[in-house]
This record gives sequence, structure tokens and C-alpha cells, in this order.
Amino acid sequence: GAVAMVGDGLNDGPVLARAAVGIAVGSATDLTRETADVVLSGSDLRALPWIVGLARAVRRTIFSNLLWAFGYNLVALTAAALGFLQPILAAGLMAGSSLLVVVNSLRLERFPNLRGPSGLTPRPAEIRAPATVRAGAD
Repeated sequence: GAVAMVGDGLNDGPVLARAAVGIAVGSATDLTRETADVVLSGSDLRALPWIVGLARAVRRTIFSNLLWAFGYNLVALTAAALGFLQPILAAGLMAGSSLLVVVNSLRLERFPNLRGPSGLTPRPAEIRAPATVRAGAD
């Protein structure tokens, strides 16, 4: 099965890198924060269920978007290729299909906050974006 690792020290970096999901807490060293997939904004581990729930919701949304896009393209492109659908109409429907995927993804903004035992609402985790690589000189 998949392994998630939560750490904050320099010695946790290699394990965070090898885990399926590496999570660094707010007090982590710079190297540990750089190695982790998710960096908590604080040290409150009660945010972990929120992170797992959000990850599952994102995965479901990605799956439904791909399923919709594949199904739509299969039906619409086949209909257009067989002459049942005019190309201009197919293009307009494709724009509508893309809009539907975007709206479905925007539903994730309404993902609920989970409340901890003390009534504290954990702040969402800071998701580390992939590093940007520049080619050539500035």
C-alpha cells in the first residue's frame, strides 16, 4: 500500500522523498520542506484528515472530468465524422464541454473545512507547486 510520512527534521528528508506522500510540518527545515509534497502552514496535525479528504475529492473530480471528456469526444467526434453533426456545431459543443469540465473542477473550491476536537478549523495545507525550470539566459 501507499505510505505517507510526516516529518520536520533534516533526517526526515530522505524518507519524505521516498514516501508516496511526504508531508512537512510548518517548523520543518528548509530541506525537509523542499522535499515534501505537502507543507502544513503550522504544526497542527489535525489538518491531515482535511488534506486526505481534499486529495480524494480532487482524484474523484479528475476521474469524472476525464470520463466526461473521453465520452463526449467519442460520441461527438464519431457523429461529426459520420456527418450527423456539422463541424461548426461540434466545435461549439466542444467549447461547452470544456466549460463543463472547468465548472466541475471549480466545485472543489467549496470543499468543506473539517473541525478539530477543540473547534479549531485547520487552515488548508500549502500545496507545493512543481519547480519552474528556465531554459537559456535572461
